[in-house]
Amino acid sequence: MNSQLQEIRQRQKLRRQLLAQQLGAESADSIGAVLNSKDELKEIEETRETCRASFDSSAVPSKRKAQMEGEDTEEDVEEQKDEVEVQQPDESNPYEEVYKDSSTFLKGTQSLNPHNDYCQHFVDTGHRPQNFIRDVGLADRFEEYPKLRELIRLKDELISSTNTPPMY
Repeated sequence: MNSQLQEIRQRQKLRRQLLAQQLGAESADSIGAVLNSKDELKEIEETRETCRASFDSSAVPSKRKAQMEGEDTEEDVEEQKDEVEVQQPDESNPYEEVYKDSSTFLKGTQSLNPHNDYCQHFVDTGHRPQNFIRDVGLADRFEEYPKLRELIRLKDELISSTNTPPMY
């Protein structure tokens, strides 16, 4: 057991020395300082800012830097709020994201009612009409089939006339 620990420590020491040599550190103990250097962190932050600015032309890149340095006064904050404008959608910006609610997930298969009550709106599972699974978006998905609307209407009438509470 003790010999295994010594082997592991020797391999760890050798690994740290090789890593320090590759990173240009003075010794194996100074690897942490090299990996978390302030210059690299600033460079990474600047590249992030330029990427964000390229996606959003109305972004103010100096805003985040000033907040990180802690030099914001109330006047600066008010000026920055005035500088940020709502971006108008245009053809040159392909990254337009509009999220209204979570109903877009599995679009067409989710009803707006998150509680599935298993009795009203008709994915035909082959069971009794009361067991058709509620799916309000079904008619919209199959608009090109005119007979399907009629079928849905007939099933609706059948359900309303024979509907009884479920028996568990």
